Amino acid sequence: MFDVSVVLTAHREGVIAGATIRSALQAIEYAERTCNIRIELVAVLDKADDMTSFVITNGLGERAKIIHANEGDPGQTRNRGVENASGSYVTFLDGDDLWSYNWIEQAWKRAVERPEAVFHSECNITFGNERNVWWHIDSEGPLFDKDYLDWGNYWDSLSFARRDIYARFPFRNNDLKGGFGHEDWHWNYVTLVAGLPHKPVPGTIHFKRRRRGSQMSLVEQSGSVIWPVDRGSSYAAPVHLAVALPFSGAEPSLDALCRIFDLRFLRGPAPACWSMPAIWLDTQFAGMSTDEITELKSTLPHGANVLLFVRNPYERARDEIEDRVFVRGGARGPISDTMLDVAMKSLPCLSQSMAEMVANWTSVFGDRARMVCIDELKAPEANALHSLGDFLGVPVSSSLDFRWDEIYSEPLRPSLTSQQRATVATSVYDDIVRLEEIIPKWAYQWKDSIRDVIECNADAQAEEAGDVAFRTLLRWTESVGDNCEFGFVQRYEAYEPSSLFRWAVTPVDKLVAYLKEPMPLFLRNGLATTSSDLVLDTASGFYFHSDLTVQDGEGRRFLTDEEGFVEIYDKEVKKIEYFVKKFFMNLTSNPGIYIYKRNNSLSDEEFMNLAQLIKRFNSDHIVLCVRADAEFKLERMGDGIYAGTIRKFAEYHTANIVDQDSWKALLMSLYENPEVKDMVNKAFC
Repeated sequence: MFDVSVVLTAHREGVIAGATIRSALQAIEYAERTCNIRIELVAVLDKADDMTSFVITNGLGERAKIIHANEGDPGQTRNRGVENASGSYVTFLDGDDLWSYNWIEQAWKRAVERPEAVFHSECNITFGNERNVWWHIDSEGPLFDKDYLDWGNYWDSLSFARRDIYARFPFRNNDLKGGFGHEDWHWNYVTLVAGLPHKPVPGTIHFKRRRRGSQMSLVEQSGSVIWPVDRGSSYAAPVHLAVALPFSGAEPSLDALCRIFDLRFLRGPAPACWSMPAIWLDTQFAGMSTDEITELKSTLPHGANVLLFVRNPYERARDEIEDRVFVRGGARGPISDTMLDVAMKSLPCLSQSMAEMVANWTSVFGDRARMVCIDELKAPEANALHSLGDFLGVPVSSSLDFRWDEIYSEPLRPSLTSQQRATVATSVYDDIVRLEEIIPKWAYQWKDSIRDVIECNADAQAEEAGDVAFRTLLRWTESVGDNCEFGFVQRYEAYEPSSLFRWAVTPVDKLVAYLKEPMPLFLRNGLATTSSDLVLDTASGFYFHSDLTVQDGEGRRFLTDEEGFVEIYDKEVKKIEYFVKKFFMNLTSNPGIYIYKRNNSLSDEEFMNLAQLIKRFNSDHIVLCVRADAEFKLERMGDGIYAGTIRKFAEYHTANIVDQDSWKALLMSLYENPEVKDMVNKAFC
């Protein structure tokens, strides 16, 4: 099965279709390479002349599935393409139009995030008999006017959406004799009324040719109008509000619930129309006063309810602080007390009271407001979900065997120290006490957990005591190879950073090539087994630890799909993609200490090439090359470039048996250099 089907429709375009083919193949190649997706091409030749058939057939060869049709109508031609498509998503291209190279790639990324939506290019540029620019409007944006569709069309037909959407809403045949046409306008109207948002994809362009004798020209010349669309019931669909103070897990929880109850998930400002049962989340809800809530209630369709998402205030605040400092703040390593103080003063989750939020909404909506504990959603019971469905007025439509563990996977980020956790726990204690009168069942449990955090602080502090200077220095280190040894050095000091090459094997020539020209890593068709649990990425030459292989009688082999290969691969490739993004974010922004373990085959010239390449991203980086030697040395080889020694390296097959004292002595000697000490001490310290 394919991820995307490109449906190319052709009629009498002749040699011009050659440029269209080239545009389609360029966009397909770019999307397959950057997104690691499978794309098929379906070409529908509708009453095509000989030249057009020749160009399409020979230009695409075996790359496309060729369908011959005798429809004589653009909408029906697209319907034939959808019938013969096997991709999860479909996008259309007319035989004389062009795409920007990134159309499929960008539309795919947006569609994965909003599978219920229809996507269009951000801009259309027409050429030929007419020249103009056409900007597509977001149906969920402030410029959208639902009444405009009675008079004009917002979007063209070269859209991108799930295949089942096109199958459920086929294009209607133009009836020029009867005075009806504009199949794309009609399709847009029908799908919008059905509750499907239409959204432009930023940074994409479609180039559309206007010519005499085209279907669009014939429709306009005939004076045809759009078929009538009954939208009378499109504004009365029940919509339910989701109210939650900011916390990790709110959106994934709602997304999962919407899938279970077959509801539309709305985010942000109020949509132009309530067109299907939906749950609406807006970050402004939580801070509303009772007057604002009362005013909002008056604008909602009849039967609207409120889901008040609550979570242990301590866990919510802790996660928001870690996310704010590490992910959005771009900090390396553990969170300093200064960073914690800044985060606590700026986070709305600590300035807004959950007890006040619940009280305000329940006072306005009464029994139409229901509290949902995020912790109980992590392992929902069937009767609880059915009860929630009854409250929302919708049945459970999906399997209850939902993969909640994937929704609530732990984020990769540093954690707070015990003292910092106690500080956060103390800050939310009073709010939990107020919640005891509103939701005693959960509030009592939360208060007990808060006490444990505060009481365990004294014992944990003693365990965390150590060499402050060394641990401060470690926060700025990042391993770039050549194997996992330095990752264990960090682990033995209770420092567990998530980084791309910490647990990888990176030959220096491959690392240099990758830094010069980054490429997608861990693509499925580019992986090879080794004699261990390492998997070779043949494109980059890097080795990554992986659960994708298993040992059998003939050596290592990949798991089969039945043994869970697909599920494991999806998790691992997402992790690699996250690490890549973080690696280059750090490489181009915050200064750091990059450490490469030098084996005997690495020459001085190769190391200097690597070091200079790393510093090209940020001249403030420190690069340290480490080799094994009985005699301790630390030599400055250039601005921010050092070479040092430790007594011995760990064996490759036992990389966890490290000479921790030697590593510590080397790094502390490095710290004594003014440029290193200055970089470390002035950053978040």
